[in-house]
Amino acid sequence: MISYYHKLSKDDFSKKIREQQSLALFEFTVDWLGGSYIIDPIIKKLARDYRRYLDFYQINLESDSELIRTYQLNKFPTILFVKRGKIVNKIEGITSSEKLIEDIEKLIENDPIN
Repeated sequence: MISYYHKLSKDDFSKKIREQQSLALFEFTVDWLGGSYIIDPIIKKLARDYRRYLDFYQINLESDSELIRTYQLNKFPTILFVKRGKIVNKIEGITSSEKLIEDIEKLIENDPIN
């Protein structure tokens, strides 16, 4: 099975976010928090459904205080939508699939490249 949902190391994330030209969703998780397990299947389904429009990545941040501070990650999971190296939307904590779809649809609609 082809995966549309890629796991990144913290080092890979730092490089990827700078180089990301197309629209992307970065999901920050921590293993010890149940919310990350709740949203994971939702993100995986969205990765299949929206693979033509967004790249999907997951970064596990087990106690990486530098990334947490740099990107002001106050709740987990946190989702950052990134385009051309800039954060264009941020969702903190557990959210519904409807809210994620709504945000993705708005970003696609406002993205002249897609």
